[in-house]
Amino acid sequence: MQTLEKQVKYGSFLEQLKTAEQRVLLLDYDGTLAPFRAARDHAFPYPGIPYLVSRIMSVGTRVVMVSGRRAEEVAALSGIRPQPEIWGSHGLERITVDGTYSVADLEPHKLTGLSQASLWLNEEGMTRVRDRFVVSAPLTGRVLRIELEPGDPVKTGQVVARVRAEASPLLDARTRLEPHGAGLARA
Repeated sequence: MQTLEKQVKYGSFLEQLKTAEQRVLLLDYDGTLAPFRAARDHAFPYPGIPYLVSRIMSVGTRVVMVSGRRAEEVAALSGIRPQPEIWGSHGLERITVDGTYSVADLEPHKLTGLSQASLWLNEEGMTRVRDRFVVSAPLTGRVLRIELEPGDPVKTGQVVARVRAEASPLLDARTRLEPHGAGLARA
C-alpha cells in the first residue's frame, strides 16, 4: 500500500474513485469525526461532519463508522441522517443502514469464559462500582488449547484457559495520543 503524499496524486486517486463500481469509506468516530471529550456523552461530531457524510452516502458510497463505543451510542451521538452502517464495540456489534442491530455470535466456550470472569469479579468484590461498561480491547497473545468442553463442570479456582503473551506491535504517534479508556462504553 502506498501513502498519497502529494496533492497531484490525490487528484488521480479521486478520479479513479469516481468511476469505481463500489466504494466503501470506513470512518473512526472518536478523534476523527468527533473530538475526544472527557464527558464521553458530549462527543458530538465536528461542525459540518454530519452533512458531509450524508453527501458522501448520497452518491452511492457505503459509509461505515467504526468505534470502540457501543454501536447505539455512536448512532445517538453522530446525528448523521440517513444513518450510515455502524460497527461498535470494536466490531462486536453492528447496526445496518436499515437500523437492524446484531451482535457477533461467540462460541459457547468463550461465553462460558466471560461468565466465569464475571462470577469471579463479583466474588472478589470488584463489581461494586456505580457504572457498568462494555469493554473490548485488542490483545496480543494466543489462547492455548482449552481442555474443557461446553458443559464440563468447573470448580472455583480452576484454570480454564491460559494465554501466552506475544510482543505487542509498536504504537504509532496517533495511538500514543489516545486517552486511556477510549475503548470503554457505558452499558
